[in-house]
Amino acid sequence: MHMSFALESQMLPAMDGQLEMLASSRQFIAASEVMCNSWIIDLMLGPIQMVWIEWLGNNMAMTQSLLALSEIELEALAMFVCKSNVSACNLSKAMYCTEEEAIKEYLVPFAEFGLIAEVDTRCYRATKWVYAVPQRLVAVELKLCRWREVLEQALRNKECSDMSYAVLDCSTIDKRPQLEGIFRQANIGLIGLADDGLMTTVVKPERNREAPSRECCYRGLRLLRSLLRGDCNTSLVWEGGSMS
Repeated sequence: MHMSFALESQMLPAMDGQLEMLASSRQFIAASEVMCNSWIIDLMLGPIQMVWIEWLGNNMAMTQSLLALSEIELEALAMFVCKSNVSACNLSKAMYCTEEEAIKEYLVPFAEFGLIAEVDTRCYRATKWVYAVPQRLVAVELKLCRWREVLEQALRNKECSDMSYAVLDCSTIDKRPQLEGIFRQANIGLIGLADDGLMTTVVKPERNREAPSRECCYRGLRLLRSLLRGDCNTSLVWEGGSMS
């Protein structure tokens, strides 16, 4: 049986228009070649609510505040995505600093930017921008036939995503029926891709509970900021259209 694709680089363009099947949503952020810790993920999808993306787009002050944050500030802000209320004590433990440092370095600036609001003494919650952050993250790796390699990469991607998929040339899966059981046991989604772009779901994974929720929130926040910044590898997809 011949391979459907000559090069791995041909696979992602063939999936265009069908990514909503992986995102399980018609509204999502899509980013290719996403850096995660020390490796690169082929594709990251983050389902969103379009109404809040539009709200954020119309609130330039809030958008500029998010864009101005450093990576360590973004990591601290991720606490407010995964927890409804965050105290100075919570933040100090997460950021390995004293409560006074947490207040000075993070809570006071975030409040001044309008990113958080005080709900009690030394306790804060995120303002409306938080609803624009992707609700979950789907990581996708693509390979023509090297199924062991793509499995290893997809397993690693579980560290920073809620669901992890591997996409292989459909002929590779057809020749190796044992792959369904291997990927199902690993809780890795498996997709067969044909040259006409037809995607066949062999294994649909359960939501990954191994990844720390804060790590996924941080990655979702980075994905949102990549969109707001207009990075060339990131686009917004919704029913009836897309925007790079």
